[in-house]
Amino acid sequence: MNKKPNALGRWAILAALLSCIPFFAALGNLLPFNATSTPSGQDFRLVIAGAWAMLSLALCGLVLSVMGFFRKGERKGLSVWACTLSLLFLLFSGSLLFSYYYVFDAMNQDATFSEDELHVATTEADGMIDLTPEPPESTLPPEEVQKQLQILEMEHLVNEDAPKEALAYMDRYDPIYYSVLLPGAEKIRNYLLFGLDDVGSSDSILLISMDSLHKKIKMFSIPRDSYACIPQWGKYTKLTYAYRYGGASMAVGTFNYNLSMNVADYFTVRLDDVEDIIDLVGGVTVNMGHAEWSYMTQCRFDGQLKFAHLNKGPCHLDGEAAVYYMRLRETDSEVRRMERQREVLHALYTQVRCTPIEKYPELARSSMELCTSSMDSYSLLALALEAAMGGYTMEQYGLVDLIEYWAGSFGLPDSYYIVYDWDHTADTLYRLIYEEYYVSGYSDKP
Repeated sequence: MNKKPNALGRWAILAALLSCIPFFAALGNLLPFNATSTPSGQDFRLVIAGAWAMLSLALCGLVLSVMGFFRKGERKGLSVWACTLSLLFLLFSGSLLFSYYYVFDAMNQDATFSEDELHVATTEADGMIDLTPEPPESTLPPEEVQKQLQILEMEHLVNEDAPKEALAYMDRYDPIYYSVLLPGAEKIRNYLLFGLDDVGSSDSILLISMDSLHKKIKMFSIPRDSYACIPQWGKYTKLTYAYRYGGASMAVGTFNYNLSMNVADYFTVRLDDVEDIIDLVGGVTVNMGHAEWSYMTQCRFDGQLKFAHLNKGPCHLDGEAAVYYMRLRETDSEVRRMERQREVLHALYTQVRCTPIEKYPELARSSMELCTSSMDSYSLLALALEAAMGGYTMEQYGLVDLIEYWAGSFGLPDSYYIVYDWDHTADTLYRLIYEEYYVSGYSDKP
């Protein structure tokens, strides 16, 4: 019987070399990384699938090379080369997969998030978009809503419950024609970030716009006390209560309904957990004002001055001090409080980008444990890489700095509301988010 020298060695070399093809073919979808080509969740799904294929074929190559090395009649040199290549590819793919699952195994993905409740705004075939939401087709029975709200100690209102001077702000502008989103606007993606308080209300609401066309991340603070219509009820309450009553689906759906937005994904973190995230990156630097400095340095906790070491001006804060600073209510207005929230998040983003790359896996895993998102791991990985390495600049806006509004108390005692024209506010956001890809239907005259 004639033996074929190096038959197993050739097969082993072939398996090792073939293991590279699916991985690097998938990796090629991520390149080039530029303003018009950003990675998607599907791209990373293919990369991970390619890594599994590399691992499997490299393992086959390793087995064949070992068999060839010990098989009589086979030359050892080719088997040694095949074994070396297979081990290299095995270690590479194994390390990549271990890193991926190490980071995202701790991820909290919201399996209850319902797309049916999101009220996502869509455009017509010609790009026209109606910024005035249609009245909800059906609502929960009022007695059921009232029963639930009494349990949660929340209230719901109709417009007749609001002062006339407040209602005057709800319909100050009328469009003169339809607004239009131009082709390409779909490349700008919007997300919501909720910071939850101790009772599950969204104490902080931020709209995050990823603008890959202009290489910008735009951050908008939305007032938690906004007088908003809950579409499931057909009645009004504070925007912050939507999360507490109906979770993320209702919170995102209420936001979309009132502002005619297209948000389909969100992130949530409990504000107390932000302390841990800030400490992981070594703290953040803020511009401490006199009012904040004076109040925080005099605050006593268990009889001790915990923040006595702080200074005015540029001030480096650990997680505990930073969260206290961003949630501070006693020194000034809700507007300034939202500014502090954006300031801390901007400082956190800057600090993350300065973090050594070798610390990213630990930072990402720890952050995954503290956050909840509607996104899957592949999409989240694509978004994180784009934000960290895409060369984006960041812009910050406070919604109340951009619009006309009424602020005061009505309804239950000490219930503070911010009332404004939701349709014109939507137009204001669209202008900033989409820039030249949006044609406004408003004349800007009351």
